[in-house]
Amino acid sequence: MKLNICGRKYTVLRGDIPGNLGLCESDKAMITIAKDLEVHSTISPETILLHEVIHAVLYETGLTNIMKGRVEESIVHGLALGLSRVGYILNKSLPEYLSDSIPE
Repeated sequence: MKLNICGRKYTVLRGDIPGNLGLCESDKAMITIAKDLEVHSTISPETILLHEVIHAVLYETGLTNIMKGRVEESIVHGLALGLSRVGYILNKSLPEYLSDSIPE
């Protein structure tokens, strides 16, 4: 699969990445999701992918350069968990009271 991240095409695949659930290699424009992820974690592949995409966005926008490793990882982890919940909610049907036009 290919993803356009900030105008650059990243290859996304499942593979062997011992000790990691996901890996973003921005210099190669490649994201790998552990093929044995479900054996080692209850985190969904979609959330891991989102986590790695956020790393890629930070890299492509130059923000990685101003963060230290643990700071970036903490920010990415929090964003991935929070945004994955929003994505889950957005994939569901809207409640009827939100489906109609917004009242003035």
